[in-house]
Order: sequence, then structure tokens, then C-alpha cells
Amino acid sequence: MNRLQIVSALLLFAVIAQVQAQEKWTLDQCEVAALNSSNTLRASVLVVNQATIETELAAGARLPMVQAQGKFQYASEIMELTLPSAPGSSPRTIEFGDGLTTDIAVRAGSTLFQGGAIKARTNSKRELEKAKRQLSKADSLKVLHNVRVAFYETLQAQEVLEIAQTQLNRVESHLQSVQEGIEAGMLNREVLLEVQIRVEQAKQQVKQAESAMIRKRLELSYLIGKTESDIVPEGDLTNSLISHETRENTQALNSRPDILSFEKKSESLIWSKRSVEASFLPSLNAEIAYHYGRPGINLIENDWMGYGTIGASMSWTLWDWNARKKNIEILDLKRDIIAKTRLEVVGQYSNRQNQLNSLYDSLSEQLQISTKRLLLQNELLEQKKSRYNSGDLEEKEYLDTEFETHAVEIEHNVLLAQLRLTEIQLLYVLGK
Repeated sequence: MNRLQIVSALLLFAVIAQVQAQEKWTLDQCEVAALNSSNTLRASVLVVNQATIETELAAGARLPMVQAQGKFQYASEIMELTLPSAPGSSPRTIEFGDGLTTDIAVRAGSTLFQGGAIKARTNSKRELEKAKRQLSKADSLKVLHNVRVAFYETLQAQEVLEIAQTQLNRVESHLQSVQEGIEAGMLNREVLLEVQIRVEQAKQQVKQAESAMIRKRLELSYLIGKTESDIVPEGDLTNSLISHETRENTQALNSRPDILSFEKKSESLIWSKRSVEASFLPSLNAEIAYHYGRPGINLIENDWMGYGTIGASMSWTLWDWNARKKNIEILDLKRDIIAKTRLEVVGQYSNRQNQLNSLYDSLSEQLQISTKRLLLQNELLEQKKSRYNSGDLEEKEYLDTEFETHAVEIEHNVLLAQLRLTEIQLLYVLGK
């Protein structure tokens, strides 16, 4: 073993030791971590919480409201009453208060009837809250999709690095044989230069693969909230993620959370319409209050006193220049817009599903061909290696076969990764 092989072996050992020291994560672990660390999901949870509070506020409108009030008022004129007097005597004048009014009151009021408007507004907010919950679930699907893509792209990058390292080991081993041949006087320097060039080319490919792998690992680490850790995905590109029945399921699209959100938004608008329709009916309110003030209800004594009041009021909008009718028309138009948008989105998902299924079938067939081609290429490499060792094959032809084998291995790896990524796209389209 020469110095170059010893250095390569030490580097490979160091890489293996480093990988063993790194933290390995399965896809399930990455998915859970991504869902827990996503700021997008945290924001969507806050949006749902806001919608929940808005629903509670709407429902609280039917509850009585208690208020405390205080009032002080001065009037420049007061009410006076002049009483008739006997002949020859001065008329008597009674004053009602002194122009100063002070009143402290606690009031409790409630809406007794509003044509069902409060219930309608509450249900409208509740359906809108459900819509936002579905949109939050849709955000979860996006997070899962992104982390799955990053996971398998990192797996692919790792395997590309392994293939590149294997190719480098091949040509370095071959370089050792050439150097021994030169020392024995059997080969010339031109052959050595050709092999050295191939070694440098293989080293460059290893560096490129290392760089790509590091970038993908950093992306995956960010998505799972482990930016300070060196995450190594643990998985296999050969394992399928989706069954044939799932791929062909055309009904799954209607269960996607973003599709369901359209239905909830439409139902919210139905209740909003009922709320507007309720405004065509009269509104009845009741109030009970306790007052403590001066002069109270006895203006003549003009002294502090406490007293209670109870009453009811009614309001009825008889004409508003068709403003309510126009609001109803607007709500109907919004429902139509939502319905058309839903149909368009479902159509896009359906078309995307068909495209991905077609791509999946094509990639599966290509992978079968690639697997057979890889077996044949490896067999060819062994045949040419045997011929080269016996002196029946030129150096360049053998090196070309080695690099052709490397290219076929890379192509096979790319096909595997594309197949897995296509499955991930299908899972997202189907809402899985």
C-alpha cells in the first residue's frame, strides 16, 4: 500500500467516524420535529386562536351587559311654577331644582330579540373559525412536504457522495497499479498522466458531492429546528412511500384541508346572509338600572336619593335605500366566487395527480431499465478489468469504462430519488 492509498484510507476512516458521531434521524422523527418547530404553523395556530376569540365575542352579544355611569350637569335655567295667590298677596313660585344635576347609575341591558341576527353572526364566525383550522392543517401539509423533500434530497446527496468516493477509490487503486508498472519499466509516463488526470477528476467530483450534501443537510437541519446540529437522515431510497391504491384514489382530493376550507367559508357566508336578513325585523332591548343622584325624581325636594328604573326599547329600520339588499347580493357573489375557486383548485389538483401518476409510471419503467443496465455495466467493467490485467486492453479504454460505470451509478441514483420525490408530490396532492 503506497502513501496515497494510506492517506485515502485515513480520510475515509475519518469520514466514517464523523458520520458515526453525527445524529441520525428517521423520516418520522424529522416530520415530528418540523411540525413542532415551524414558525409558519405557530402563526397559523395564532390565527385560529384569534378566530376562536372572535366566535366567543359574537356569542357574548346575547349576554346582558353591566355598565356603571356617572353624570354631572349644570343648567343655566331651571323649571319654575308660579302658584295663583289670593288678592292682595304676592304670588308663590316653586323652583324645581337649582340647575345642578348629579347622577350615579349601574345599568344592565340585554337584547331580547334581533330576528336571529346574533345566532347567525355567531355561527358565521364559528364556520370561519373551522375554515381557518382547515387552513392550519393545510400549512401542516406544506411543512411535511418540505421536510420530506429535504430528507430524500439529503439521502440522495449522501449516496452520490458514496458513489463518488467509490469511484475515487477505484482510480486511486488503479493509479497504484500503474505506478508499479512504471517502476517495473512496463508502462510509460503518458499512461501515468492519464490516470493522474482521472484521479484529480474523481477528487473534484467528491468535493462537489460533499458540498451538495452539506447544503442539503443544512436545509434539513433548518426545517426541523436543529440548525446547530449535524443531522444525518437515516433511510433508503429504494423503499416506496405510497401504495398503488393511494396513488389512484381520486376521492382523496375532496378531503384536502384547503378544499374543506372553501366549504366552511361558504357556510360562513350563508350565516352572514341570514344575519343581514334578520335586520329586516325589529330589534327589542331591555334595561334595568339603579340610580343614586340629586335631585333624583323629586325635583321639588332637590335632595340625594336612590331609585330604580326598568324599561324596554324597540328599533326598526324601515328604509335604508336598499343597502341591506345590496349586502345580501354581495354575500351571494362571494359564495359564487368561492364555489368557482374551489372547482378550479380541485381541477388543478386532479390534473397534477394525473401528471404525477404518469411520471411515476414512467420513472418506474426507467428504473427497471436502469437496474438492468447497471448490472450489465458492472459486468462489463469486470470483464475489461480482467482484460486490462492480462494486457489485452489499453489504459484509456479501461479508464473510460470505469467512468462510464460511475455515470450509470449516478443516473440510477437520480432515478431512485426522482421516484421518491414524485411519491412525495403525490402525497401532498392527496393531502397525506
